[in-house]
Amino acid sequence: IVTYIVGGTFNSGNVFTAYLSDASGNFGSPVYIGSVTSTTSGTITGTIPSNTPYGTGYRIEVVASDPAFTGSDNGSDITVNASPTPTVTPTAAVCANSTGNVYTTESGMTSYNWTVTGGTITAGGTGTDNTVTVTWGAAGTGDVMVNYIDGNGCTAASQTDQSITINANPTPTVSEIDNGGNHDGNVCSGSSTTLFTDALNSNDYSSYLWSAGGSTDYYLNITPTVNATYYVTVTDGNGCTGIGSLNITILPYPDGNLTANGPFCGTGTGQITWTATVGTGPYEILYYNDSYNGTFQVENEVSGVPFDVYNPVTVTTDYTILYVMGANGCLRYQDFTGIT
Repeated sequence: IVTYIVGGTFNSGNVFTAYLSDASGNFGSPVYIGSVTSTTSGTITGTIPSNTPYGTGYRIEVVASDPAFTGSDNGSDITVNASPTPTVTPTAAVCANSTGNVYTTESGMTSYNWTVTGGTITAGGTGTDNTVTVTWGAAGTGDVMVNYIDGNGCTAASQTDQSITINANPTPTVSEIDNGGNHDGNVCSGSSTTLFTDALNSNDYSSYLWSAGGSTDYYLNITPTVNATYYVTVTDGNGCTGIGSLNITILPYPDGNLTANGPFCGTGTGQITWTATVGTGPYEILYYNDSYNGTFQVENEVSGVPFDVYNPVTVTTDYTILYVMGANGCLRYQDFTGIT
C-alpha cells in the first residue's frame, strides 16, 4: 500500500500512479506498480513484480496526470527481497507402481504447498512438511510441485514443477522346452525340462531370480514330480522389476501289459493285446519277437483291443515290450507292471 498526500488541486479524471525505482533509488526507468483515479489524498494498492532483483535501495514516487506532476520519493530506502525458487530432489526416474519415493524441498519455510500428478501422496505433503512420500502410478510422466513462504514472507509466483519419468515395469514371459523339443508346459513325470525367460533371449534383463532354488540364470533346469507354478523375477536396465510365471502340468507314463490271444496252433496267425493300467490311448507300441529276433512297431492301438502280429507264428514265441507311448506323448520303455 502506497500512501500519498495531495498538496494542490487536481482536475477530475486525474490518475495518481506509483512507480518503483531501481535498486539504487534512480527513476531513470521506473517500474509501474499501481494507480488510482482521484483528486485527493489517499492510497494506491501496488504490486512489486516478481522478477524484481534483490536490493536495499529502492524508492517509490507518485506521479499525477492532470496536471502532470511528479512528487518526491518516499524518503527512505526499501528492501526488495528476491522471490524464492523452491527445489525438488531427487529428480531420478522411477518405476511404475513403486512405493516409498521421498521428495524434499528446502526446510525452515512455512505454508508448504505440495501437488503430485501421476501418483498418490502417502505421507507428508502438508503445510508444515518439507518432504512428501509418493506412490507412483502407471508408466509415463509424473510431477512433484511445491511452493512455500520463505523467511522474508515471500513466495514464488507459482509452484516449482519437477517432472519425474515413470518407467514401465518389465513383463517377462516364461517358456518351457523339454528334451523332446516340446514347449507346452506339460512334462512327463520325473522327466527333466528347462524353463526360459523371454524366448531364450538372455540379454533382455540385468538380473534374474527364480522362485524354485533361487537360481539367478535366465534359464532353470527342473525335474518336476507334481503340478506347480514356477516364477521368475527379472530386473531391467532401469532397475525396474517384473514377475513372469508358467504352470507346469505333470503327465503320467503309460503302464500295462501284453497278453497273447491264442491258441496259435502252429497256423502262423495270431494276435496280442495291450491292456493299459495307466494312461490314455491311442498307443504306439514297439515290441520284440524273439523267434524272428526282430522289433515291430504298431500305432493307434486301443487298450484291450487285440492287434495282429507281424510275422507268422510257427514256434513258441516270446513278445517283449520295448516301449509304449500314450496320447500325451510320454514314453515308457522299462519297469512295466506286467509283461506276458
